[in-house]
Amino acid sequence: WDNAELVQQYARADRVTRPFGRVLVDNSGIAASVGQGKDVHAIDLATGTGAVIQGIYDAVPTEGWSGLKVTGTDVSQHMLDYLKGKGEREGWTGLQTQIADGNNLRLPAETYTHAFVSFGIFVMKDSALPNIHAALKPGGFVGLTTWARLGWLPLFYKAMAELEDAPYTPTEKEFEGTLYQDRDWTSPAFVSSVLQSAGFTKVETEVKKYRLPSGTAKQLVDSLQMPLRLMGAFWDESIREE
Repeated sequence: WDNAELVQQYARADRVTRPFGRVLVDNSGIAASVGQGKDVHAIDLATGTGAVIQGIYDAVPTEGWSGLKVTGTDVSQHMLDYLKGKGEREGWTGLQTQIADGNNLRLPAETYTHAFVSFGIFVMKDSALPNIHAALKPGGFVGLTTWARLGWLPLFYKAMAELEDAPYTPTEKEFEGTLYQDRDWTSPAFVSSVLQSAGFTKVETEVKKYRLPSGTAKQLVDSLQMPLRLMGAFWDESIREE
């Protein structure tokens, strides 16, 4: 995950994940908190190139940025370098970045008012959510997103069917089992259950569906490089190189 080329592919895929991140930001009430003069310290775990952080700064009026403290964390320094550069160009005051492994979180207790994990919680261990809960101030907010359905899979299966000598093609269930580590992150009931088990209350889930522009054929293919890397886990090295 930590190379400059992958960062650019990830950034292009942001146009798909950004609308879902904006739902988290809107539901968090973070803009209202800033408007009321409350101290706000948000953390975005597995931030990638900062789709959720973009949503935070879009939601809060520029004059309110001085009341924001936002920490973006990721296991990839290249991702954080991209985010830091974007923040500097956009003038995002209060933004800081920090290396953090979602599978080994060491967050300070009762520090953050808001926590976000956009399309990253399913690659983290079960211990992540209790750690996030402990890091939130009393009354804090957590928002996370996961995929109810992998909308790109039908495209992948159609393309594979066109190949004369296609490599092994895992079923949707097999792929989801690998991606979600055999946990049912596609189920709203499961998401509610794990949040409640971690200590969260007033849990709400919502399934959202967006029809998003894919751009040119090349832009679509570029945006699919990330899921194709994940699919490569089912192939041996010689197949992946081809």
